[in-house]
Amino acid sequence: MPTGRSNPYRHVVLPMKLRRICTSLGIAAVTFFVMCADAAQHPAMRLASQYTQQIAYDQQQISSLQNQLNQVSAQHASLTAQQNAALNAALATQRQINDLQNQITATQTRVDQLNAEYANTVSQIMATQVQLTKTQQELGSMVSYLYKYSQGNPILNSLVNNGDVLKFFDTESNLQSINGKIQLLITSVKQEKAQLQTLAAQEQQQQQQVGALLVQLQTEQDQLHTQELTYQQQAAALSQQAASVNGQAQSLVNSIASYRQQMAIAQQEQALLLEQEAAARAAAASRATYGGTIIGNGASGSFPDHFPWGQCTWYVATQRYVPWWGNANQWVAGALAYGYSVGMTPKVGSIVVWGGGDGYDSAYGHVAYVVAVQGPSSFTVHEANFYGLGVVDQRQVDTLAGVLGFVY
Repeated sequence: MPTGRSNPYRHVVLPMKLRRICTSLGIAAVTFFVMCADAAQHPAMRLASQYTQQIAYDQQQISSLQNQLNQVSAQHASLTAQQNAALNAALATQRQINDLQNQITATQTRVDQLNAEYANTVSQIMATQVQLTKTQQELGSMVSYLYKYSQGNPILNSLVNNGDVLKFFDTESNLQSINGKIQLLITSVKQEKAQLQTLAAQEQQQQQQVGALLVQLQTEQDQLHTQELTYQQQAAALSQQAASVNGQAQSLVNSIASYRQQMAIAQQEQALLLEQEAAARAAAASRATYGGTIIGNGASGSFPDHFPWGQCTWYVATQRYVPWWGNANQWVAGALAYGYSVGMTPKVGSIVVWGGGDGYDSAYGHVAYVVAVQGPSSFTVHEANFYGLGVVDQRQVDTLAGVLGFVY
Protein backbone atom coordinates (compact mmCIF):
# COMPACT_ATOMS: atom_id res chain seq x y z
CA MET A 1 0.00 0.00 0.00
CA PRO A 2 1.51 3.42 -0.91
CA THR A 3 2.04 5.07 2.44
CA GLY A 4 2.19 8.50 0.86
CA ARG A 5 -1.57 8.41 0.52
CA SER A 6 -2.23 7.72 4.20
CA ASN A 7 -4.04 10.22 6.39
CA PRO A 8 -4.88 12.96 3.83
CA TYR A 9 -6.06 15.19 6.68
CA ARG A 10 -2.73 15.13 8.51
CA HIS A 11 -0.46 18.16 8.19
CA VAL A 12 3.24 17.22 8.35
CA VAL A 13 5.74 20.09 7.97
CA LEU A 14 9.07 19.47 6.29
CA PRO A 15 12.21 20.81 7.93
CA MET A 16 12.87 24.35 6.66
CA LYS A 17 16.19 23.33 5.07
CA LEU A 18 14.59 20.43 3.17
CA ARG A 19 11.63 22.58 2.05
CA ARG A 20 14.00 25.21 0.62
CA ILE A 21 15.88 22.49 -1.27
CA CYS A 22 12.67 21.05 -2.75
CA THR A 23 11.34 24.51 -3.70
CA SER A 24 14.55 25.67 -5.38
CA LEU A 25 15.17 22.47 -7.38
CA GLY A 26 11.54 22.01 -8.38
CA ILE A 27 10.28 18.99 -10.22
CA ALA A 28 13.71 17.61 -10.96
CA ALA A 29 14.59 17.63 -7.28
CA VAL A 30 11.40 15.77 -6.34
CA THR A 31 11.92 13.28 -9.16
CA PHE A 32 15.47 12.72 -7.91
CA PHE A 33 14.10 12.45 -4.37
CA VAL A 34 11.78 9.60 -5.41
CA MET A 35 14.27 7.85 -7.65
CA CYS A 36 16.89 7.87 -4.92
CA ALA A 37 14.54 6.55 -2.25
CA ASP A 38 16.20 3.17 -2.33
CA ALA A 39 19.74 4.58 -2.15
CA ALA A 40 21.63 3.66 1.01
CA GLN A 41 22.89 7.23 1.48
CA HIS A 42 19.57 9.02 1.07
CA PRO A 43 19.76 12.72 2.21
CA ALA A 44 16.93 12.16 4.67
CA MET A 45 18.88 9.35 6.25
CA ARG A 46 21.97 11.50 6.49
CA LEU A 47 19.95 14.27 8.14
CA ALA A 48 18.37 11.69 10.45
CA SER A 49 21.90 10.56 11.42
CA GLN A 50 22.81 14.15 12.21
CA TYR A 51 19.73 14.43 14.40
CA THR A 52 20.83 11.22 16.15
CA GLN A 53 24.11 12.94 17.02
CA GLN A 54 22.22 16.03 18.15
CA ILE A 55 19.92 13.91 20.34
CA ALA A 56 22.91 12.10 21.86
CA TYR A 57 24.59 15.45 22.58
CA ASP A 58 21.40 16.82 24.16
CA GLN A 59 21.07 13.70 26.31
CA GLN A 60 24.68 14.09 27.45
CA GLN A 61 24.09 17.74 28.32
CA ILE A 62 20.89 16.87 30.16
CA SER A 63 22.73 14.18 32.16
CA SER A 64 25.53 16.60 33.04
CA LEU A 65 23.09 19.34 34.02
CA GLN A 66 21.04 16.86 36.04
CA ASN A 67 24.15 15.91 38.02
CA GLN A 68 24.85 19.59 38.66
CA LEU A 69 21.23 20.08 39.66
CA ASN A 70 21.47 17.17 42.12
CA GLN A 71 24.59 18.72 43.68
CA VAL A 72 23.01 22.17 43.88
CA SER A 73 19.82 20.67 45.32
CA ALA A 74 21.88 18.89 48.00
CA GLN A 75 23.68 22.16 48.77
CA HIS A 76 20.35 23.97 48.99
CA ALA A 77 19.00 21.29 51.34
CA SER A 78 22.11 21.63 53.54
CA LEU A 79 21.81 25.43 53.66
CA THR A 80 18.12 25.16 54.44
CA ALA A 81 18.87 22.74 57.28
CA GLN A 82 21.55 25.12 58.66
CA GLN A 83 19.13 28.02 58.36
CA ASN A 84 16.45 26.10 60.25
CA ALA A 85 19.01 25.17 62.92
CA ALA A 86 19.99 28.84 63.31
CA LEU A 87 16.35 29.87 63.54
CA ASN A 88 15.67 27.15 66.12
CA ALA A 89 18.70 28.30 68.11
CA ALA A 90 17.40 31.88 67.94
CA LEU A 91 14.00 30.70 69.18
CA ALA A 92 15.61 28.72 72.01
CA THR A 93 17.66 31.78 72.96
CA GLN A 94 14.52 33.87 72.92
CA ARG A 95 12.91 31.41 75.33
CA GLN A 96 15.96 31.72 77.62
CA ILE A 97 15.64 35.50 77.42
CA ASN A 98 11.99 35.24 78.39
CA ASP A 99 12.88 32.98 81.33
CA LEU A 100 15.56 35.43 82.46
CA GLN A 101 13.12 38.29 82.09
CA ASN A 102 10.72 36.46 84.39
CA GLN A 103 13.58 35.97 86.90
CA ILE A 104 14.52 39.64 86.58
CA THR A 105 10.92 40.63 87.19
CA ALA A 106 10.70 38.38 90.25
CA THR A 107 14.07 39.61 91.52
CA GLN A 108 13.06 43.21 91.00
CA THR A 109 9.88 42.50 92.96
CA ARG A 110 12.05 41.04 95.74
CA VAL A 111 14.28 44.14 95.63
CA ASP A 112 11.23 46.37 95.97
CA GLN A 113 10.01 44.24 98.88
CA LEU A 114 13.41 44.42 100.62
CA ASN A 115 13.54 48.15 100.05
CA ALA A 116 10.13 48.48 101.67
CA GLU A 117 11.17 46.27 104.59
CA TYR A 118 14.42 48.17 104.97
CA ALA A 119 12.57 51.47 104.94
CA ASN A 120 10.17 50.16 107.58
CA THR A 121 13.09 48.94 109.72
CA VAL A 122 14.80 52.30 109.38
CA SER A 123 11.56 53.95 110.47
CA GLN A 124 11.39 51.67 113.49
CA ILE A 125 15.01 52.45 114.31
CA MET A 126 14.26 56.17 114.13
CA ALA A 127 11.16 55.72 116.29
CA THR A 128 13.18 53.68 118.75
CA GLN A 129 15.82 56.39 118.69
CA VAL A 130 13.16 58.96 119.53
CA GLN A 131 11.81 56.73 122.28
CA LEU A 132 15.35 56.21 123.55
CA THR A 133 15.88 59.93 123.67
CA LYS A 134 12.64 60.32 125.58
CA THR A 135 13.63 57.49 127.89
CA GLN A 136 17.02 59.08 128.40
CA GLN A 137 15.27 62.26 129.42
CA GLU A 138 13.12 60.30 131.87
CA LEU A 139 16.24 58.58 133.11
CA GLY A 140 17.80 61.95 133.65
CA SER A 141 14.85 63.02 135.76
CA MET A 142 15.01 59.80 137.72
CA VAL A 143 18.74 60.13 138.23
CA SER A 144 18.20 63.70 139.53
CA TYR A 145 15.55 62.37 141.86
CA LEU A 146 17.86 59.68 143.12
CA TYR A 147 20.63 62.13 143.56
CA LYS A 148 18.41 64.44 145.44
CA TYR A 149 17.50 61.75 147.93
CA SER A 150 20.83 60.07 148.22
CA GLN A 151 23.23 63.00 148.77
CA GLY A 152 23.78 64.63 152.31
CA ASN A 153 21.38 62.17 154.05
CA PRO A 154 18.28 64.18 153.08
CA ILE A 155 16.04 61.25 153.90
CA LEU A 156 17.51 60.91 157.39
CA ASN A 157 17.21 64.60 157.91
CA SER A 158 13.60 64.41 156.89
CA LEU A 159 13.02 61.57 159.29
CA VAL A 160 14.64 63.42 162.18
CA ASN A 161 12.90 66.64 161.48
CA ASN A 162 9.50 65.27 160.79
CA GLY A 163 9.50 62.07 162.72
CA ASP A 164 7.66 60.40 159.77
CA VAL A 165 9.09 56.89 159.58
CA LEU A 166 6.42 55.59 157.22
CA LYS A 167 7.17 58.31 154.72
CA PHE A 168 10.82 57.41 154.86
CA PHE A 169 10.09 53.75 154.00
CA ASP A 170 7.71 54.77 151.22
CA THR A 171 10.34 57.00 149.73
CA GLU A 172 12.95 54.24 149.94
CA SER A 173 10.58 51.77 148.31
CA ASN A 174 9.86 54.25 145.51
CA LEU A 175 13.52 54.78 144.91
CA GLN A 176 14.15 51.04 144.58
CA SER A 177 11.18 50.65 142.28
CA ILE A 178 12.33 53.54 140.11
CA ASN A 179 15.82 52.17 140.00
CA GLY A 180 14.53 48.75 138.87
CA LYS A 181 12.38 50.32 136.18
CA ILE A 182 15.30 52.34 134.96
CA GLN A 183 17.41 49.21 134.64
CA LEU A 184 14.67 47.33 132.78
CA LEU A 185 13.98 50.26 130.47
CA ILE A 186 17.64 50.75 129.63
CA THR A 187 18.08 47.03 128.93
CA SER A 188 14.91 46.86 126.75
CA VAL A 189 15.85 49.92 124.74
CA LYS A 190 19.37 48.62 124.15
CA GLN A 191 18.11 45.19 123.06
CA GLU A 192 15.46 46.61 120.73
CA LYS A 193 17.88 49.05 119.16
CA ALA A 194 20.50 46.33 118.67
CA GLN A 195 17.89 44.03 117.15
CA LEU A 196 16.70 46.71 114.74
CA GLN A 197 20.23 47.52 113.72
CA THR A 198 20.95 43.83 113.11
CA LEU A 199 17.78 43.54 111.04
CA ALA A 200 18.70 46.63 109.03
CA ALA A 201 22.16 45.21 108.37
CA GLN A 202 20.65 41.88 107.25
CA GLU A 203 18.18 43.58 104.95
CA GLN A 204 20.92 45.78 103.52
CA GLN A 205 23.03 42.67 102.87
CA GLN A 206 20.08 40.95 101.21
CA GLN A 207 19.52 44.07 99.17
CA GLN A 208 23.11 43.97 97.97
CA GLN A 209 22.87 40.26 97.13
CA VAL A 210 19.60 40.67 95.24
CA GLY A 211 21.00 43.74 93.49
CA ALA A 212 24.06 41.74 92.43
CA LEU A 213 21.76 38.95 91.19
CA LEU A 214 19.73 41.50 89.26
CA VAL A 215 22.88 42.84 87.60
CA GLN A 216 23.99 39.28 86.76
CA LEU A 217 20.61 38.42 85.26
CA GLN A 218 20.60 41.63 83.24
CA THR A 219 24.10 40.84 81.98
CA GLU A 220 23.07 37.34 80.97
CA GLN A 221 20.01 38.72 79.23
CA ASP A 222 22.15 41.20 77.29
CA GLN A 223 24.48 38.35 76.27
CA LEU A 224 21.52 36.26 75.14
CA HIS A 225 20.18 39.19 73.13
CA THR A 226 23.56 39.41 71.40
CA GLN A 227 23.54 35.66 70.83
CA GLU A 228 20.01 35.78 69.44
CA LEU A 229 20.99 38.59 67.07
CA THR A 230 23.97 36.51 65.91
CA TYR A 231 21.71 33.52 65.20
CA GLN A 232 19.28 35.73 63.33
CA GLN A 233 22.09 37.20 61.25
CA GLN A 234 23.37 33.70 60.50
CA ALA A 235 19.87 32.62 59.47
CA ALA A 236 19.53 35.68 57.21
CA ALA A 237 22.92 35.00 55.58
CA LEU A 238 22.02 31.34 55.09
CA SER A 239 18.68 32.39 53.63
CA GLN A 240 20.47 34.58 51.07
CA GLN A 241 22.85 31.74 50.20
CA ALA A 242 19.91 29.34 49.87
CA ALA A 243 18.11 31.82 47.60
CA SER A 244 21.23 32.14 45.44
CA VAL A 245 21.61 28.38 45.22
CA ASN A 246 17.91 28.06 44.46
CA GLY A 247 18.41 30.52 41.62
CA GLN A 248 21.22 28.33 40.30
CA ALA A 249 18.96 25.30 40.57
CA GLN A 250 16.18 27.09 38.69
CA SER A 251 18.67 28.09 35.99
CA LEU A 252 19.75 24.47 35.66
CA VAL A 253 16.13 23.34 35.52
CA ASN A 254 15.49 25.85 32.72
CA SER A 255 18.60 24.68 30.87
CA ILE A 256 17.51 21.05 31.21
CA ALA A 257 14.04 21.96 29.94
CA SER A 258 15.62 23.82 27.01
CA TYR A 259 17.78 20.83 26.08
CA ARG A 260 14.81 18.50 26.45
CA GLN A 261 12.74 20.71 24.19
CA GLN A 262 15.61 20.87 21.71
CA MET A 263 15.97 17.09 21.88
CA ALA A 264 12.21 16.62 21.40
CA ILE A 265 12.33 18.84 18.31
CA ALA A 266 15.31 16.87 17.00
CA GLN A 267 13.48 13.60 17.66
CA GLN A 268 10.39 14.95 15.90
CA GLU A 269 12.42 16.14 12.93
CA GLN A 270 14.27 12.81 12.84
CA ALA A 271 11.00 10.89 12.93
CA LEU A 272 9.66 13.09 10.15
CA LEU A 273 12.75 12.50 8.01
CA LEU A 274 12.54 8.76 8.62
CA GLU A 275 8.85 8.86 7.74
CA GLN A 276 9.60 10.80 4.56
CA GLU A 277 12.38 8.39 3.68
CA ALA A 278 10.00 5.47 4.23
CA ALA A 279 7.33 7.27 2.20
CA ALA A 280 9.84 7.85 -0.60
CA ARG A 281 10.74 4.17 -0.63
CA ALA A 282 7.04 3.22 -0.62
CA ALA A 283 6.39 5.77 -3.39
CA ALA A 284 9.10 4.19 -5.52
CA ALA A 285 7.48 0.80 -4.99
CA SER A 286 4.03 2.23 -5.83
CA ARG A 287 5.38 3.89 -8.92
CA ALA A 288 6.79 0.56 -10.07
CA THR A 289 3.42 -1.09 -9.38
CA TYR A 290 0.93 1.56 -10.51
CA GLY A 291 2.98 3.51 -13.03
CA GLY A 292 2.65 7.27 -13.36
CA THR A 293 4.84 10.30 -13.92
CA ILE A 294 5.96 12.89 -11.41
CA ILE A 295 4.88 16.29 -12.70
CA GLY A 296 5.56 18.60 -9.79
CA ASN A 297 5.91 19.23 -6.11
CA GLY A 298 3.28 21.86 -5.55
CA ALA A 299 -0.20 22.96 -6.50
CA SER A 300 -0.85 24.58 -9.90
CA GLY A 301 -4.34 25.91 -9.25
CA SER A 302 -5.49 29.19 -7.76
CA PHE A 303 -8.52 28.16 -5.74
CA PRO A 304 -8.55 28.85 -1.98
CA ASP A 305 -7.39 25.79 -0.08
CA HIS A 306 -8.13 24.94 3.55
CA PHE A 307 -6.68 21.41 3.57
CA PRO A 308 -3.28 20.36 4.97
CA TRP A 309 -0.37 20.98 2.63
CA GLY A 310 0.86 18.04 0.57
CA GLN A 311 -2.20 15.84 1.00
CA CYS A 312 -4.36 14.59 -1.87
CA THR A 313 -7.26 16.72 -0.60
CA TRP A 314 -4.99 19.77 -0.60
CA TYR A 315 -4.01 19.35 -4.28
CA VAL A 316 -7.51 18.68 -5.63
CA ALA A 317 -8.89 21.69 -3.72
CA THR A 318 -6.44 23.86 -5.70
CA GLN A 319 -7.86 22.56 -9.00
CA ARG A 320 -11.56 22.81 -8.08
CA TYR A 321 -13.44 24.96 -5.63
CA VAL A 322 -14.16 22.72 -2.64
CA PRO A 323 -16.32 24.33 0.07
CA TRP A 324 -16.66 21.25 2.26
CA TRP A 325 -14.27 19.68 4.74
CA GLY A 326 -13.44 16.11 5.66
CA ASN A 327 -11.24 13.19 4.72
CA ALA A 328 -11.07 11.96 1.13
CA ASN A 329 -13.60 9.15 1.62
CA GLN A 330 -16.10 11.74 2.94
CA TRP A 331 -16.07 13.94 -0.16
CA VAL A 332 -19.04 12.33 -1.93
CA ALA A 333 -21.29 13.06 1.07
CA GLY A 334 -19.76 16.54 1.40
CA ALA A 335 -20.41 17.34 -2.28
CA LEU A 336 -24.01 16.13 -2.09
CA ALA A 337 -24.57 18.25 1.04
CA TYR A 338 -23.47 21.34 -0.93
CA GLY A 339 -25.70 20.47 -3.93
CA TYR A 340 -23.03 19.09 -6.27
CA SER A 341 -23.88 16.27 -8.72
CA VAL A 342 -22.30 12.86 -8.21
CA GLY A 343 -22.09 9.91 -10.58
CA MET A 344 -20.03 6.87 -11.60
CA THR A 345 -18.91 8.09 -15.06
CA PRO A 346 -15.51 9.75 -15.36
CA LYS A 347 -15.55 13.24 -16.88
CA VAL A 348 -12.77 15.75 -17.50
CA GLY A 349 -12.71 18.26 -14.65
CA SER A 350 -14.47 15.94 -12.22
CA ILE A 351 -13.13 14.74 -8.88
CA VAL A 352 -12.74 11.01 -8.45
CA VAL A 353 -13.20 9.71 -4.91
CA TRP A 354 -11.87 6.33 -3.74
CA GLY A 355 -12.78 4.65 -0.47
CA GLY A 356 -10.55 2.31 1.49
CA GLY A 357 -8.91 -0.74 -0.06
CA ASP A 358 -7.84 -1.54 -3.61
CA GLY A 359 -4.46 0.04 -2.97
CA TYR A 360 -5.85 3.14 -1.23
CA ASP A 361 -5.73 4.08 2.47
CA SER A 362 -8.36 2.07 4.32
CA ALA A 363 -8.99 4.81 6.87
CA TYR A 364 -9.01 7.99 4.76
CA GLY A 365 -9.40 6.99 1.10
CA HIS A 366 -8.00 9.07 -1.82
CA VAL A 367 -9.11 11.81 -4.24
CA ALA A 368 -7.73 12.95 -7.61
CA TYR A 369 -8.54 15.41 -10.39
CA VAL A 370 -9.62 13.90 -13.78
CA VAL A 371 -7.74 15.49 -16.70
CA ALA A 372 -8.58 13.02 -19.49
CA VAL A 373 -11.05 10.19 -20.18
CA GLN A 374 -10.30 7.15 -22.34
CA GLY A 375 -13.45 5.17 -21.65
CA PRO A 376 -16.21 4.39 -19.13
CA SER A 377 -13.64 2.92 -16.72
CA SER A 378 -10.38 4.39 -18.02
CA PHE A 379 -9.23 7.91 -17.23
CA THR A 380 -6.14 9.99 -16.43
CA VAL A 381 -5.76 11.91 -13.17
CA HIS A 382 -3.51 14.46 -11.56
CA GLU A 383 -3.05 13.85 -7.85
CA ALA A 384 -0.85 14.45 -4.83
CA ASN A 385 0.51 12.28 -2.03
CA PHE A 386 0.25 9.10 -4.09
CA TYR A 387 4.04 8.81 -4.29
CA GLY A 388 4.88 11.04 -1.33
CA LEU A 389 3.74 14.01 0.65
CA GLY A 390 3.55 17.06 -1.64
CA VAL A 391 4.55 15.08 -4.72
CA VAL A 392 2.20 15.72 -7.68
CA ASP A 393 1.94 13.01 -10.34
CA GLN A 394 -0.01 12.06 -13.47
CA ARG A 395 -1.41 8.55 -13.58
CA GLN A 396 -3.77 6.54 -15.80
CA VAL A 397 -6.45 4.48 -14.05
CA ASP A 398 -8.08 1.58 -15.93
CA THR A 399 -10.62 0.38 -13.33
CA LEU A 400 -13.46 1.70 -11.21
CA ALA A 401 -12.58 -0.66 -8.37
CA GLY A 402 -12.79 1.21 -5.08
CA VAL A 403 -14.34 4.33 -6.69
CA LEU A 404 -17.10 5.86 -4.55
CA GLY A 405 -18.10 8.32 -7.24
CA PHE A 406 -17.18 11.29 -9.40
CA VAL A 407 -18.04 14.82 -8.25
CA TYR A 408 -19.11 17.01 -11.23
